Amino acid sequence: MTDTTEHDLPGTRQAFRDAIHALIGRTRTLIDRDNGATEPAWGDPLYTQLREYIAGAQGTGNGSHARSMPPVVLDAVDLCDQIDRTVKTWWPEDSDPRHGTTHTRLSWMEQQQFRPQDVPWLKARTADLTWWAARIRELLDPPRRWTIPAPCPQCDTSTVYRQDSAGETVRQPALQIGAYGCECQKCRTYWPPESFGILAAAIGIEREEAS
Repeated sequence: MTDTTEHDLPGTRQAFRDAIHALIGRTRTLIDRDNGATEPAWGDPLYTQLREYIAGAQGTGNGSHARSMPPVVLDAVDLCDQIDRTVKTWWPEDSDPRHGTTHTRLSWMEQQQFRPQDVPWLKARTADLTWWAARIRELLDPPRRWTIPAPCPQCDTSTVYRQDSAGETVRQPALQIGAYGCECQKCRTYWPPESFGILAAAIGIEREEAS
C-alpha cells in the first residue's frame, strides 16, 4: 500500500499556517462609505482583541480573576489562558521560552519547515487553532445560542447557575449549542457539530431536537 502522507504535507502545512494567521494575523472587514463604495478595513488580530477585551473588562492589563466578573469575561480569561499554556507546550524543548510570547511562538512556527511524519501533529494543531479562532469570535460577538433540556452525558449536570452581565444569578441548562458546537457549562466537555449525532444518542433525543 502506498504511503500518501508525504503528499499531504504541502496542503497540511499551508492549512496550519492559515490557522495561525487567522488567530494572530490582522483581521479584515468591509466597510460602507457615504458615497456607496465598499472598502476593506484592517483590524487587530483575534488573539490581540481577546486580550484587550479581558483587560478592558477587568480595568487592568493582566489576566487574573481578581474581581467578580460576568461569566463571558471569565470564559475569555480561561480561553486566553488555555491558548497561552497550550502553545507553550508546542515550543521546542531546546528553545528558551522566556524569550517568547504566544504571538512570537506562533509566528516562529509559521515559518518553520516540517517533515512528512509531522502531518498528524500539524493537523491536530490546526484543529486547535481553528477552534480557538471560532471561540474568540463567538465571545466577542455572541451569536444566537440554543439549549438542550437534558443532563450532560459526561458530568450528569442538567442546570448551572451563573451571573449575567448585570451581576444577577440566573439559572441555565448546562448543555448549550452555538455556532462552534455544543458545550457543557459545568465540565466544559465539547462536542463539535459533526459529533451531534453521538451527543444525541448519548442523551436519548433525536438530533433535530438539539438544533
